[in-house]
Amino acid sequence: YGSNPSISSKNLKKILNAISAPTTVTVHRVEKKPNSYLRVIKMEMSRRPFLSALASAPKILMKQSYLYRSYKRIFNQLHKEQFRVISHTFRDKKFLKKYYNIDSLCHPIFWPKSLVTETSRERSHSSIEVGIFGFISPHKNFKLVVEAFSYLLQSKLIPKDSRLVIYGGHHPEAPGYGGEFNLNVFENKEIVDFDINRLGATETISYLIQKNRLRNVDWIVGANDHEMAAAISQVDICVIPYLETGQSGSGITSQSMQFAKKLVMSDTKMTQQHQQLCDKPIIIFDTSSVVSLASAILRALETEETPRFKDEFSYERLLNIILAKYHGDSNLGLNEGRQ
Repeated sequence: YGSNPSISSKNLKKILNAISAPTTVTVHRVEKKPNSYLRVIKMEMSRRPFLSALASAPKILMKQSYLYRSYKRIFNQLHKEQFRVISHTFRDKKFLKKYYNIDSLCHPIFWPKSLVTETSRERSHSSIEVGIFGFISPHKNFKLVVEAFSYLLQSKLIPKDSRLVIYGGHHPEAPGYGGEFNLNVFENKEIVDFDINRLGATETISYLIQKNRLRNVDWIVGANDHEMAAAISQVDICVIPYLETGQSGSGITSQSMQFAKKLVMSDTKMTQQHQQLCDKPIIIFDTSSVVSLASAILRALETEETPRFKDEFSYERLLNIILAKYHGDSNLGLNEGRQ
């Protein structure tokens, strides 16, 4: 909705103000009130020397305040318009009630079963397929999956003809989209000695595949919704390696929870919140550990069951929440008052 959070929130506020029909809004992320100045310094001191923490604290506090004001602008408008609000975690449900007096209904993102239209695909091998899905950006942490897959192969923990399946590419709105790979960054160095931090998100994944000499890789860009969902349902295990960003929901995570044969997720607050909505434990791994992810993949492959969203959540129930706003039914009986 704009080039920065402030402009985006102002534009979205205008859109919400102009909507005359009964409306339902989903909240994928919230920003809490900024920490106190002393708390920011204390948090920074756990990562850097005192003087450095003291110098960086004002900038961090300004950023927190800026984001909070942008989100607050939207939430205040939602409360004013009395729109029905869907939160994706019980944490966000409590937050919206406490700070904005918004009574949201908690329901994870859900997809219609018909999204998977192709459930079979000819495979030229009988080994393990490890899949990662969605737009590629630094916070998606896909590079950890490439390294873990390589580690499993080199350690002979999975068959040598196992495949890494990637569905996704550079986000169209991200810097560098449509650009070319800059060969000059190698500076005549051997690929094994190259500084990976000088590469972009997709370049990093390509570089790691080449460095580790991975031969069995399927990398698909431009897949539509049905192709993406079908691929998620067909790989042997789907990996969600995201770093902590404060997000509360993810379309890829939700599709994986619905359609994947096996699933592992990185240890973030979103995963912890998802666990409350699932019927079985989610196998998690450390966001910065190749070995932790490799172990999680092996554990998941050996388990007979995969975590799914509880029966009280469904695509049909999500539709009922939305339609109830239009029919004037405010008594849905869906996890109201649940903590």
